[in-house]
Amino acid sequence: MSAGRLFEIVYLLLERKHLTAQALAQRFEVSVRTIYRDLDALSGAGVPVYTAPGRGGGIFLLEDWVLDRAAFSPAEQARLLTALQSLPGAEAPENQAALAKLAGTFGQSVPDWLQVDLSCWGATPVEQAKFDRLKQAILDRRVITFTYVGSYRTGVRRVLPARLAFKGQAWYLQGWCTSQNAYRTFRVTRMLDLTITEELFVLPQPPPPLDLPAESSPNLTALHLRFAPWMAYRALDLFDPACITREEDGSVTAALSIPEDPWLYGCLLSCGTGVEVLSPPELRDRLGVLAEEILHHCKK
Repeated sequence: MSAGRLFEIVYLLLERKHLTAQALAQRFEVSVRTIYRDLDALSGAGVPVYTAPGRGGGIFLLEDWVLDRAAFSPAEQARLLTALQSLPGAEAPENQAALAKLAGTFGQSVPDWLQVDLSCWGATPVEQAKFDRLKQAILDRRVITFTYVGSYRTGVRRVLPARLAFKGQAWYLQGWCTSQNAYRTFRVTRMLDLTITEELFVLPQPPPPLDLPAESSPNLTALHLRFAPWMAYRALDLFDPACITREEDGSVTAALSIPEDPWLYGCLLSCGTGVEVLSPPELRDRLGVLAEEILHHCKK
């Protein structure tokens, strides 16, 4: 008997009011007999669960019953509130009201030391609402279309959205791309003209673990960089601290393997004279050519 399964049965009944034993058995991949044993265990623990036969019957919880807040320890309550507070859109008045009610149930206050806004500076309300629209498309299982500005090409995509994931400094969407017939990962800020269609879908398979960048070159370049003292902060913004070494003069060096692609060129050029490519020399030469092209363009 799984304690986790017992808790999830209670949560499902609180959310959906009633379920059938067959539906629960399919969800947890167990037999109907096992579900009825779980119900006996819940009843023995004081949870007022009961069954009703016939059309419209199933498994129910006693009306107006709520889960005792003691089911969560004080530390778990605090972590839950903090996690909810950190979600995109948590600052909306309706979400703050829901958080306040949950905090009141726990006898705690809504955490006020944390504010999370994942939109970029100067984002319009339409851009700020993109996350919520994608979340709703995932929950409603609706096909979406959008124009995607990728590293190598830009085009319209038709995608079955599966999961939103935060990695590094950005949100990404994992979805089944119908043209590629495979899962692809899309950076949310690069998704333009988002449309949620009325077409429903069933995912052909669960999404794989997040693997970024999805559309970059698989060829990795062994890179050795030196950042000037006044540009050292950029190394910490961009790379894992484990690959960074602080020097006595205040500069930092970074040694890592990374795809050599337009993102890397733009990243290093944005540091100006504050970064020096120690190796490979081919990359240093390529950056020099790009810098000369920028200078020529500015002089035109």
